[in-house]
Amino acid sequence: MEPMDVLVKAGYHERRACPVWVQLPLQESGVPTVRLTDESGMPVPCQLEPSGTGTEDRLWLTWIVRDLPAGQERRYRVEPAVETEAVTAGPVAEGVTGLAVDGTATDRGPGVVLQELPDGQLSVHIEGEHFTTYHFGSDVVRPYFFPLVGPTGASVVRSWPMVEGVEGETRDHPHHKGLYVAHGDVNGTDNWSEGPNHSAMRHAGFSRLVSGPVYGSFDETVEWLDREARTVVTETRRVTFFNLGVDDRVLDVSLRFNAGSATVTFGDTKEGGLLSIRLASSMDGPTASRPEGAGQIENSYAGRQEGECWGKRAMWCDYYGPLGGEIVGVCLMDHPTNPRYPTHWHVRAYGLMTANPFGLHDFYNDPDTHRGDWTIPAYESRNFLYRVLLHRGSTAEANVRERYHDFIGVPAVQLL
Repeated sequence: MEPMDVLVKAGYHERRACPVWVQLPLQESGVPTVRLTDESGMPVPCQLEPSGTGTEDRLWLTWIVRDLPAGQERRYRVEPAVETEAVTAGPVAEGVTGLAVDGTATDRGPGVVLQELPDGQLSVHIEGEHFTTYHFGSDVVRPYFFPLVGPTGASVVRSWPMVEGVEGETRDHPHHKGLYVAHGDVNGTDNWSEGPNHSAMRHAGFSRLVSGPVYGSFDETVEWLDREARTVVTETRRVTFFNLGVDDRVLDVSLRFNAGSATVTFGDTKEGGLLSIRLASSMDGPTASRPEGAGQIENSYAGRQEGECWGKRAMWCDYYGPLGGEIVGVCLMDHPTNPRYPTHWHVRAYGLMTANPFGLHDFYNDPDTHRGDWTIPAYESRNFLYRVLLHRGSTAEANVRERYHDFIGVPAVQLL
């Protein structure tokens, strides 16, 4: 492999800790081990992963661009790493190699490590610290992430019903479990609640598990079932966890729904997502039963609290409040490629936030002229992509508006 220069242009937005990637030329010798340095010669953690098959093979190099002001650019150098510099972080998928950085990067910790555990669990550690566990076992109605540890070291999601007896926690809606994917009407089946006649999802296996210094990621097949345990729709779920540093946590959630021999219809109901989170009770906003709630909701159009955000369309929705003596927030971001962008939001002062592009008759209170039913024709697929940002401070303090552009407007990356 010949050394190459890469140029990153920030564009109109400040890049504080922004994932970027570039496609490298295929190598006849396979996947190389590479070293990335910035303009000063300092090593930069990077990760190289192949994708595709046969003639469509690609090599993607990923790293984090830090502290690049708007309008500025930065040059990086990609070159082969010597054998003593190569390090990897934990187990990787078969055939995924070259997850290497300069040897000095090991001083910064092991990166992102995914490990499958017994009893249907997958742990995620970032820089040696537990970030979350993915629960997908046969005893789980729908897969979910719990806990979800924010930048202050406390979990941003409610513990109940997974953990009993946590002081100050609410005990409503037992189907609100951590961070999860669900919807209340898929071909007439309820894959949202856990009430009478609800349906469920089935984990059908991981096809990809990757750990590395910059990100960890998995691909999973999830079968959405009806009440008789027959498959209604098959979903390919990819979740990627980035190693941004101590002040932020970011994960991307990609959902690909694959219809079989029959049309799949996501029905018009507010009871659903697709991407949903139930926040820690201390972060709840003011409600009739808890008027002292200090949580704040804000969306991309400057809507505030449930009254201005519930049922409204927005590119992102941010929910922040007190957690362990500090202010912490969670922002869910909708991508422009998603159907019905910008999505509507089913967001409540009692701690629920979910991106719901389907529940129009509820949101508009008009079942006659606003219908949100959405179909996938037989043998076709549809994609959704979301980003979850866990941050310190308020929406303004976390610069959420700028961070959204890291998701929808990645800096221009040019291979020179």
